[in-house]
This record gives sequence, C-alpha cells and structure tokens, in this order.
Amino acid sequence: MGKARVAPIKVITVPRLELISAAVSNFLKEELDLKVDQEYFWTDSQVVLGYINNDTRRFHVFVANRVQKIRDSTDPRQWLYIDTKQNPADHASRGLTVGELIGSNWFAGPKFLWDRELITIQECPEPIIGDPEVRVLKTMLTQTEHFFDRFSRLSNWSKILNIVARIKCLANKSQSGHISVKERESASFALISIAQRETWEE
Repeated sequence: MGKARVAPIKVITVPRLELISAAVSNFLKEELDLKVDQEYFWTDSQVVLGYINNDTRRFHVFVANRVQKIRDSTDPRQWLYIDTKQNPADHASRGLTVGELIGSNWFAGPKFLWDRELITIQECPEPIIGDPEVRVLKTMLTQTEHFFDRFSRLSNWSKILNIVARIKCLANKSQSGHISVKERESASFALISIAQRETWEE
C-alpha cells in the first residue's frame, strides 16, 4: 500500500508528519485477509525512532498522543531505521516520472527485504537535546540555611550571646530592657545545644 498527501498549510514538523504516517499498519491489518506472524516497521526519521524508543522524556501533547498510540499497538523493538535512499515511501512525496517509477524500488521494496535473514537489531537513538517536541522540565531548588550560618557575619561570642538572649526574651514576651547574666547563660546553653544537634545529629 502506498499513501501520500499534500502537507497542510499550517507548518507541521517533519517528525509529526512521520508519526501520523506510522498508523498505516492498523489499517492494513484490518483490510488484509492474511494472518500476520511478525511485523517490522522502517522509518528514515531517526528523530521518530528516538521518540518511540524513549521512556524518560516527556513530549508535547500531539507527539505524546501519537507515540502512545504506536506503543499501544507495536513494540518499540519492531521499529527500525532505513536509509532515505532505500525508502520507497519517499517516491510518493518527491515525485517520479513513469520511467523513473518503473526502475525504482516502489513495486518491490528495498533490496534487503529479499534477503534470507533480516537484520532487526539496531541501536536506538536518543531525542536530540533542544528538540522542540521535548517538554522542558523545570526543577526548583530550595536551600536551607543552617542556624550558625547566620552568625558567621558576627565578630565575637559576646554579640552572639546578646542576640540569642534577646530572641529568647522576645519569644517569652519579656519586655526587660537589659539582658541579665541568667539570660546570657540560658542563651549559651541554647547555642551549645543547637551546635550538638547539627554536628552529632545521630
């Protein structure tokens, strides 16, 4: 079966057009009165092969839906690469004269299909970095500041004690103007306790 159509006026990327054409197999199976033991699919688009074989990257809706449809009815291992020069499907889109058509592989298919053994093991390409069909995943990084990092700007222990003592007073809603020796001692124990928790957590 051969099928070709004029590309739509609205610009569609070549991989998208290739993915649409990948659905012909289901139509053929419904129409043919033959038992099909094994199917293989060849495409001259390495990009499409990358989409079909990829499990990790997320694609935009159009591509994701068509890739899912292909994966629902076929196994990615059935999809193989064919060089453009050997691909008879290209004759329909590029056009041939009658003489060129008779001498082409349009009627018989590529020569390797007539070999006794089919080579069906190929390396699967990865989607290209920066591919417009691959969704960009954004990761948010939150950094937490250790308690002692805040005090690294202070020049001495006495200042740190006064600040912690003042914080404790505010937390306890104490309005006394001066910091007592007891409050400084309590602040000292609080700082030592925090240091122990951060350094020897276990």
